[in-house]
Amino acid sequence: GHRPEGEGDDGGMDGNGCKEDPEIEEHDDHIEVNGVIINKPFVEKPVDADDHNIAIYYPSSAGGGCKKLFRKVGDRSSEFYPEINEIRRDGSYIYEEFIETQGTDVKMYTVGPDYGHAEARKSPAVDGKVERNPDGKEVRFPVILTLREKEIARRIVLVFKQQVCGFDILRIQEGDSLVSYVCDVNGWSFVKNSRKYYDDCATILTEHMLAAVKPKSKISFSALAPLLATMEDTVEDTYRSKTKKKRH
Repeated sequence: GHRPEGEGDDGGMDGNGCKEDPEIEEHDDHIEVNGVIINKPFVEKPVDADDHNIAIYYPSSAGGGCKKLFRKVGDRSSEFYPEINEIRRDGSYIYEEFIETQGTDVKMYTVGPDYGHAEARKSPAVDGKVERNPDGKEVRFPVILTLREKEIARRIVLVFKQQVCGFDILRIQEGDSLVSYVCDVNGWSFVKNSRKYYDDCATILTEHMLAAVKPKSKISFSALAPLLATMEDTVEDTYRSKTKKKRH
Protein backbone atom coordinates (compact mmCIF):
# COMPACT_ATOMS: atom_id res chain seq x y z
CA GLY A 1 0.00 0.00 0.00
CA HIS A 2 0.98 3.64 -0.43
CA ARG A 3 0.25 6.39 2.04
CA PRO A 4 -0.24 9.88 0.64
CA GLU A 5 -1.40 12.57 3.03
CA GLY A 6 -4.23 15.00 2.36
CA GLU A 7 -3.44 18.47 1.14
CA GLY A 8 -3.84 19.91 4.63
CA ASP A 9 -1.55 17.35 6.30
CA ASP A 10 2.20 17.00 6.52
CA GLY A 11 3.67 14.10 4.59
CA GLY A 12 7.24 12.75 4.45
CA MET A 13 10.53 14.39 5.42
CA ASP A 14 12.65 16.56 3.17
CA GLY A 15 16.45 16.67 3.12
CA ASN A 16 16.52 19.11 6.03
CA GLY A 17 14.42 16.89 8.29
CA CYS A 18 11.28 18.98 7.72
CA LYS A 19 7.94 17.47 6.75
CA GLU A 20 6.67 18.07 3.25
CA ASP A 21 3.49 17.18 1.38
CA PRO A 22 3.71 14.31 -1.12
CA GLU A 23 3.18 15.02 -4.79
CA ILE A 24 -0.16 13.58 -5.95
CA GLU A 25 -1.34 13.60 -9.55
CA GLU A 26 -4.76 12.30 -10.57
CA HIS A 27 -5.61 10.81 -13.96
CA ASP A 28 -8.68 9.06 -15.33
CA ASP A 29 -7.48 5.56 -14.57
CA HIS A 30 -4.66 5.98 -12.06
CA ILE A 31 -3.05 8.22 -9.48
CA GLU A 32 0.63 9.00 -9.11
CA VAL A 33 2.10 9.50 -5.63
CA ASN A 34 5.70 10.72 -5.52
CA GLY A 35 6.33 9.07 -8.88
CA VAL A 36 4.62 5.78 -7.97
CA ILE A 37 1.70 4.90 -10.26
CA ILE A 38 -1.33 3.16 -8.70
CA ASN A 39 -3.81 1.92 -11.28
CA LYS A 40 -7.54 1.65 -10.77
CA PRO A 41 -9.27 -0.27 -9.35
CA PHE A 42 -7.66 0.55 -6.02
CA VAL A 43 -8.77 0.77 -2.40
CA GLU A 44 -8.55 3.95 -0.32
CA LYS A 45 -8.35 3.34 3.44
CA PRO A 46 -8.11 6.00 6.17
CA VAL A 47 -4.89 5.79 8.18
CA ASP A 48 -7.04 6.14 11.30
CA ALA A 49 -7.94 2.52 12.17
CA ASP A 50 -11.18 3.66 13.85
CA ASP A 51 -12.42 5.21 10.61
CA HIS A 52 -14.19 2.48 8.59
CA ASN A 53 -15.13 4.67 5.62
CA ILE A 54 -13.28 2.85 2.85
CA ALA A 55 -13.57 3.65 -0.86
CA ILE A 56 -12.97 1.62 -4.02
CA TYR A 57 -12.29 3.56 -7.25
CA TYR A 58 -13.01 1.87 -10.59
CA PRO A 59 -11.38 2.49 -14.02
CA SER A 60 -13.24 4.02 -16.95
CA SER A 61 -13.23 0.62 -18.71
CA ALA A 62 -15.52 -0.60 -15.91
CA GLY A 63 -17.68 2.52 -16.02
CA GLY A 64 -15.73 4.48 -13.41
CA GLY A 65 -17.29 5.59 -10.16
CA CYS A 66 -16.62 4.89 -6.50
CA LYS A 67 -18.03 2.36 -4.07
CA LYS A 68 -18.04 3.50 -0.43
CA LEU A 69 -17.83 0.81 2.24
CA PHE A 70 -18.93 1.48 5.82
CA ARG A 71 -20.04 -0.25 9.01
CA LYS A 72 -23.38 -1.98 8.51
CA VAL A 73 -26.39 0.34 8.64
CA GLY A 74 -29.56 -1.74 8.56
CA ASP A 75 -29.18 -4.05 5.57
CA ARG A 76 -26.52 -1.96 3.80
CA SER A 77 -22.73 -2.11 4.01
CA SER A 78 -21.77 -0.16 0.87
CA GLU A 79 -23.14 2.25 -1.74
CA PHE A 80 -22.01 2.97 -5.29
CA TYR A 81 -21.58 6.54 -6.56
CA PRO A 82 -21.05 6.67 -10.35
CA GLU A 83 -20.26 10.41 -10.33
CA ILE A 84 -17.33 10.20 -7.87
CA ASN A 85 -13.99 9.55 -9.54
CA GLU A 86 -11.56 11.74 -7.58
CA ILE A 87 -9.81 10.61 -4.40
CA ARG A 88 -10.42 12.31 -1.06
CA ARG A 89 -8.12 15.15 -0.02
CA ASP A 90 -9.37 15.74 3.51
CA GLY A 91 -7.07 13.45 5.51
CA SER A 92 -4.43 10.70 5.45
CA TYR A 93 -5.11 7.59 3.41
CA ILE A 94 -3.51 4.31 2.42
CA TYR A 95 -3.90 3.09 -1.17
CA GLU A 96 -3.88 -0.59 -2.03
CA GLU A 97 -4.51 -2.73 -5.09
CA PHE A 98 -8.13 -3.93 -5.26
CA ILE A 99 -8.29 -7.73 -5.20
CA GLU A 100 -11.23 -9.35 -6.96
CA THR A 101 -12.54 -12.31 -4.94
CA GLN A 102 -15.33 -14.78 -5.68
CA GLY A 103 -17.77 -12.65 -3.70
CA THR A 104 -16.89 -13.72 -0.16
CA ASP A 105 -14.59 -12.57 2.63
CA VAL A 106 -13.17 -14.91 5.28
CA LYS A 107 -13.38 -13.64 8.85
CA MET A 108 -10.73 -15.28 11.04
CA TYR A 109 -10.74 -15.16 14.86
CA THR A 110 -7.80 -16.32 16.98
CA VAL A 111 -7.25 -17.03 20.66
CA GLY A 112 -3.51 -17.41 20.99
CA PRO A 113 -1.29 -18.74 18.19
CA ASP A 114 -2.74 -22.26 18.23
CA TYR A 115 -6.50 -21.68 17.99
CA GLY A 116 -8.59 -20.23 15.21
CA HIS A 117 -12.22 -19.98 14.12
CA ALA A 118 -13.11 -19.00 10.55
CA GLU A 119 -16.34 -17.93 8.86
CA ALA A 120 -17.20 -16.63 5.40
CA ARG A 121 -19.65 -13.85 4.55
CA LYS A 122 -20.73 -12.07 1.41
CA SER A 123 -18.27 -9.33 0.57
CA PRO A 124 -19.60 -5.76 1.03
CA ALA A 125 -17.99 -4.95 -2.31
CA VAL A 126 -20.51 -7.14 -4.18
CA ASP A 127 -23.73 -5.15 -3.98
CA GLY A 128 -23.75 -3.68 -0.46
CA LYS A 129 -26.76 -5.73 0.67
CA VAL A 130 -26.26 -7.57 3.97
CA GLU A 131 -27.69 -11.10 3.92
CA ARG A 132 -29.42 -11.90 7.24
CA ASN A 133 -30.98 -15.05 8.72
CA PRO A 134 -34.47 -15.20 10.30
CA ASP A 135 -32.96 -14.04 13.62
CA GLY A 136 -31.58 -10.89 12.01
CA LYS A 137 -27.95 -12.01 12.19
CA GLU A 138 -25.62 -11.67 9.22
CA VAL A 139 -25.45 -14.96 7.32
CA ARG A 140 -22.08 -16.65 7.70
CA PHE A 141 -20.73 -20.01 6.58
CA PRO A 142 -18.15 -22.34 8.16
CA VAL A 143 -14.76 -22.36 6.47
CA ILE A 144 -11.98 -24.94 6.33
CA LEU A 145 -8.64 -23.15 6.52
CA THR A 146 -5.64 -24.10 4.43
CA LEU A 147 -2.31 -24.86 6.08
CA ARG A 148 -1.01 -21.56 4.73
CA GLU A 149 -3.89 -19.65 6.32
CA LYS A 150 -3.28 -21.38 9.65
CA GLU A 151 0.36 -20.36 9.50
CA ILE A 152 -0.69 -16.77 8.67
CA ALA A 153 -2.95 -16.76 11.74
CA ARG A 154 -0.13 -17.96 13.97
CA ARG A 155 2.28 -15.33 12.67
CA ILE A 156 -0.23 -12.49 13.12
CA VAL A 157 -0.81 -13.40 16.77
CA LEU A 158 2.94 -13.60 17.47
CA VAL A 159 3.97 -10.49 15.51
CA PHE A 160 1.16 -8.23 16.79
CA LYS A 161 1.41 -9.80 20.29
CA GLN A 162 -2.38 -9.90 20.37
CA GLN A 163 -3.73 -13.15 21.82
CA VAL A 164 -7.36 -12.39 20.98
CA CYS A 165 -7.75 -10.79 17.58
CA GLY A 166 -9.49 -11.06 14.25
CA PHE A 167 -8.49 -10.44 10.67
CA ASP A 168 -9.97 -10.58 7.19
CA ILE A 169 -8.71 -12.92 4.48
CA LEU A 170 -9.28 -12.42 0.75
CA ARG A 171 -9.07 -15.60 -1.31
CA ILE A 172 -8.30 -15.43 -5.03
CA GLN A 173 -7.63 -18.09 -7.63
CA GLU A 174 -4.25 -17.73 -9.33
CA GLY A 175 -3.99 -20.47 -11.92
CA ASP A 176 -4.48 -23.77 -10.12
CA SER A 177 -3.63 -22.29 -6.73
CA LEU A 178 -5.75 -20.64 -4.08
CA VAL A 179 -3.88 -17.60 -2.76
CA SER A 180 -4.84 -15.82 0.46
CA TYR A 181 -4.18 -12.19 1.38
CA VAL A 182 -4.81 -10.49 4.72
CA CYS A 183 -6.41 -7.07 4.20
CA ASP A 184 -7.27 -6.04 7.76
CA VAL A 185 -6.22 -6.94 11.34
CA ASN A 186 -8.49 -6.05 14.25
CA GLY A 187 -7.66 -6.17 17.96
CA TRP A 188 -10.06 -7.86 20.38
CA SER A 189 -12.46 -9.34 17.84
CA PHE A 190 -14.81 -12.10 18.92
CA VAL A 191 -17.12 -14.53 17.10
CA LYS A 192 -20.64 -13.15 17.14
CA ASN A 193 -22.69 -16.28 17.85
CA SER A 194 -20.90 -19.52 18.80
CA ARG A 195 -21.14 -21.16 22.22
CA LYS A 196 -18.27 -23.52 21.39
CA TYR A 197 -15.98 -20.61 20.53
CA TYR A 198 -16.59 -18.91 23.87
CA ASP A 199 -16.07 -22.17 25.79
CA ASP A 200 -12.79 -22.74 23.95
CA CYS A 201 -11.78 -19.11 24.42
CA ALA A 202 -12.43 -19.29 28.18
CA THR A 203 -10.36 -22.49 28.47
CA ILE A 204 -7.39 -21.08 26.56
CA LEU A 205 -7.38 -17.72 28.34
CA THR A 206 -7.62 -19.47 31.74
CA GLU A 207 -4.57 -21.56 30.88
CA HIS A 208 -2.74 -18.48 29.65
CA MET A 209 -3.43 -16.54 32.86
CA LEU A 210 -2.52 -19.45 35.12
CA ALA A 211 0.74 -19.91 33.22
CA ALA A 212 1.51 -16.20 33.70
CA VAL A 213 0.83 -16.38 37.45
CA LYS A 214 2.71 -19.67 37.98
CA PRO A 215 5.09 -20.05 35.04
CA LYS A 216 6.91 -23.02 36.60
CA SER A 217 3.75 -25.03 37.09
CA LYS A 218 2.70 -27.21 34.17
CA ILE A 219 -1.03 -26.56 34.34
CA SER A 220 -2.96 -27.81 31.33
CA PHE A 221 -6.47 -29.16 31.17
CA SER A 222 -7.27 -28.24 27.57
CA ALA A 223 -8.41 -30.96 25.19
CA LEU A 224 -8.24 -28.60 22.23
CA ALA A 225 -6.08 -29.60 19.28
CA PRO A 226 -3.59 -26.91 18.17
CA LEU A 227 -4.44 -24.90 15.08
CA LEU A 228 -1.25 -25.97 13.35
CA ALA A 229 0.55 -29.09 14.62
CA THR A 230 4.26 -29.39 13.98
CA MET A 231 5.91 -32.57 12.76
CA GLU A 232 7.37 -33.06 16.26
CA ASP A 233 3.86 -32.84 17.76
CA THR A 234 2.58 -35.49 15.36
CA VAL A 235 5.46 -37.88 16.09
CA GLU A 236 5.11 -37.38 19.85
CA ASP A 237 1.34 -37.98 19.77
CA THR A 238 1.86 -41.20 17.78
CA TYR A 239 4.45 -42.41 20.30
CA ARG A 240 2.14 -41.68 23.24
CA SER A 241 -0.71 -43.53 21.55
CA LYS A 242 1.40 -46.64 21.00
CA THR A 243 2.67 -46.53 24.59
CA LYS A 244 -0.87 -46.41 25.96
CA LYS A 245 -1.90 -49.41 23.85
CA LYS A 246 1.04 -51.44 25.17
CA ARG A 247 0.14 -50.61 28.78
CA HIS A 248 -3.40 -51.90 28.26
